[in-house]
Amino acid sequence: MNASEDSGNSTTRLPTTDKTQPTLAPVSRLQPVLFLPTKHNRLGQGGLRYRSVFKTSASETPLVTVITVVFNDVKHIENTILSVISQSYVNIEYIIIDGGSTDGTLEIIGHYDGKIDYWISEGDECLYEAMNKAVESSTGTWLNFMNSGDVFTDNESISQAMDFSTSRADVIYSAHYRYNEARGSLERVTCDIHCLRILHQSMVYRRYLHEKHGMYLASKGLTIADYIFFNLLDKNSFIKSPYPISKNLEGGISSGSNHIRERFAVDYLFNNMSLLEIVVSIAAAHLKRLVNRFTQ
Repeated sequence: MNASEDSGNSTTRLPTTDKTQPTLAPVSRLQPVLFLPTKHNRLGQGGLRYRSVFKTSASETPLVTVITVVFNDVKHIENTILSVISQSYVNIEYIIIDGGSTDGTLEIIGHYDGKIDYWISEGDECLYEAMNKAVESSTGTWLNFMNSGDVFTDNESISQAMDFSTSRADVIYSAHYRYNEARGSLERVTCDIHCLRILHQSMVYRRYLHEKHGMYLASKGLTIADYIFFNLLDKNSFIKSPYPISKNLEGGISSGSNHIRERFAVDYLFNNMSLLEIVVSIAAAHLKRLVNRFTQ
């Protein structure tokens, strides 16, 4: 039985009151956990599922689960939520995994409780533990991670990406825009599949890949578990969309020196870059930082 549709938001257009867990296609052993087990440190939970409203996938409109992981980001979380619920694509499930925020982030999430499918707030050991919980609780055929502070390029982003969903693709990716908040500058960043210079926010990928290749490595201090995961996939299953999917805040863990060192190590192990190319890239990065320091 279908619940009443609400054309005002992407997340409330195709609901159902049928709680039966969906059988994902291809049939997967990684069946969704609609309500994650409560941890001792849980601060809150909510969403449409607690109102007996659920989602299902269809061949014409496959369900896309958009996931936001956040911790103490009251400044940016609302922009990300608005970006998701404003999408034109008609079949979106939205999951937010909050790491136990205490800065007002939860109040904003609660304000949009009727437009978010499922959200919880509790402490996590690391970022990738939170991401794995989101994957486990997702019911979409396709997944996208749009973390706090990042937004879709425009309201058509998911629709444009899903135009390629009937192809042989397991991963649909694109270029992205990088936004520097301090300078107010916006820069288009190209992508290169041959060395996996792609961004998690600017892709949608099939959920069943986690059955084939496992979940993200969840370890304290590790910042490239998603990069490792996508290196395990067949690059012939990647399809590039000409439409940039996301706009991303400059900074975060991906800009840290530890992340860069880990990424170069993975590039070397997966033969994405030779040792000489890595040395040249490190030298170029140091030179760029020096130039920026003296020109700012």
